[in-house]
Amino acid sequence: MRLAAVFIPEGVLKYIFGENHKGYTLNLGGKYNYEYTEKNGLPIKTNQVLNTDFLDNFWGEDLLLVSALVGANGTGKSSVLNLFRNNSFCYFIYENLKSDEIEVYNNTELINDVIYYTPFLNIENHNSVNGNFKDISKYELMLEDTENESIGLSAQLELHNSENLKRWIKFRQITGIETFLRDIKLPIFDSVKIKLNYISITEHDTPNNFRPFFKKFKEIKESENNRRFEELRVSHPNRREFRVNRNFGNSIRLEFLILERVIDKVQNVLESSGNKYLNEGYIRGNKNSNSPEFTEISDLKEAFYWFIENAFIQLSEDSEKILFPVQEIKLLTDLLLVNIPKDNEIENWAELNVSLDATQDIFNAYEKFIISFKDDFSFDRKILLTFIPDKNLSSGEKGMYDLFSSLHDYQFKVEENILEEYNMYSRRKEHNNNYLLLLDEAEMGFHPQWKKRFINSILKLFPFIFPQKKIQILFTTHDPLTLSDIPKSNVIFLDRSPTSNLTYVLNETEKAKKRTFGANIHDLLADSFFLQDGFMGEFAEELIIDLVNYLTFKEEDGERGLKNIKEWDEIKAEKVIAIIDEPLIKERLQSLFYKKFRYNEKELLRLKIQELNIQLTKLENEKN
Repeated sequence: MRLAAVFIPEGVLKYIFGENHKGYTLNLGGKYNYEYTEKNGLPIKTNQVLNTDFLDNFWGEDLLLVSALVGANGTGKSSVLNLFRNNSFCYFIYENLKSDEIEVYNNTELINDVIYYTPFLNIENHNSVNGNFKDISKYELMLEDTENESIGLSAQLELHNSENLKRWIKFRQITGIETFLRDIKLPIFDSVKIKLNYISITEHDTPNNFRPFFKKFKEIKESENNRRFEELRVSHPNRREFRVNRNFGNSIRLEFLILERVIDKVQNVLESSGNKYLNEGYIRGNKNSNSPEFTEISDLKEAFYWFIENAFIQLSEDSEKILFPVQEIKLLTDLLLVNIPKDNEIENWAELNVSLDATQDIFNAYEKFIISFKDDFSFDRKILLTFIPDKNLSSGEKGMYDLFSSLHDYQFKVEENILEEYNMYSRRKEHNNNYLLLLDEAEMGFHPQWKKRFINSILKLFPFIFPQKKIQILFTTHDPLTLSDIPKSNVIFLDRSPTSNLTYVLNETEKAKKRTFGANIHDLLADSFFLQDGFMGEFAEELIIDLVNYLTFKEEDGERGLKNIKEWDEIKAEKVIAIIDEPLIKERLQSLFYKKFRYNEKELLRLKIQELNIQLTKLENEKN
């Protein structure tokens, strides 16, 4: 079944179309265009006309239809998409793919699984869903990524960024995906850089009994570092190799840096908890940093592990001991250490370069590490690890990875039957084979080149992400580059009345005058639907008009008796004219400038004749 139209009865969207608005039938570009009305609470078809622009399999074998909802900001595009989210009192007209039969439903639940995506944080519609509607917007993913943990914003963002890159990696590891990524010119990353961030320590609120240990860690590190480098020199009698190879010993440096950063992070968690534990820190057996059990340790990792295993906080003799999350600290530290490459492979010993598989393990350990402090300590906002793909990606390329990986993650969870639903009304026993994808300004913020590629990219990758599914796409946009890939019969135009300021839907007659598919970008922009009052930026336009007034009229009057906005003089006027790149405007301003400051009209005319004679001579010479 193909969703061909949506009927919005009279008065359903009052906050968009106004009180007692007429009913609207939104045609999506199916085989027929429809008109509906409502009588006695039931939808009545009043017209059905063949869509002469419709082509079967135009988008691909499993891509049933691609439609666009277009309008300026504030016309209600997102509100129209919300009709699919809950009980909207609208009607959905479906066409049978093998016949001319149609079916009308008051929801999409029997036919479609509806997936909503937007890259924006939008909390207005959280949890407002039907059973067949899945929201994978930025806000919903942040909630899922943090598993609704009651942690601070900094920690939430850290967890979300970690989970987001995990989705990227899972998408990147699809068998055969490289061919598709190359086809759409999306950069392919093969590994991940893990940057170890510097964490400054003020040491105001670390428990007094713990401070000597953190001081000893620095001494142990210095001693062990010197010892191991000396052993390295002895094991390489060829001193020239030691001097020439600039990567020599980098694995040792990176190992100590990992340990230092983890130790600093743990201490900073204590600092962030305030002075409530200042005198409540203890070591099992009343030991201290001078106890033989500790002083005999010459290995930094071993010394740190001894400390977190034996240290505890106790507010009173009768209270429970607060322990460090030893397992989580060790797991993260050991995973980072085991992924240290050999010397020759380390260019920058302030970061790790690890495979996609290893990154997944480190991600999981890092998330457990972050959450493990939340119950008994205040979470430290300083970020220990930053994960970066080994390819530099633009914001548009990151946006494409976000879109594709989020959709792939959804499909993976459906196939594995692990899709988590926090709303009891959205839980389902089975899923439909027809997917309706709602993309709400998914290309916003993209570079124009990526906006140009957007539709082609999703057409190629969506069937790969959703194998054996029938896919229909409805997206919102107000970008002409994206719209130039969509036939106008598949476009719903929303506009705003200049008198009532209410939104209305363009009818078929008004729509027929529009140009979309394959249209030149200049033609699209020239349509006042996209851009009013010309192509020039308002700042430049205002400045040029003001300059024309200055060059044309008396300074004290300006055009129509208005004063000039800026203070002009000959030098400033000449410099502004010099930076104008539109040749016709520039020539006109130069003429006005010369008339005001250099020549009289007769002299200007003589110069113009001279310039034209030069051009004429040049053309005659080229002809000969």
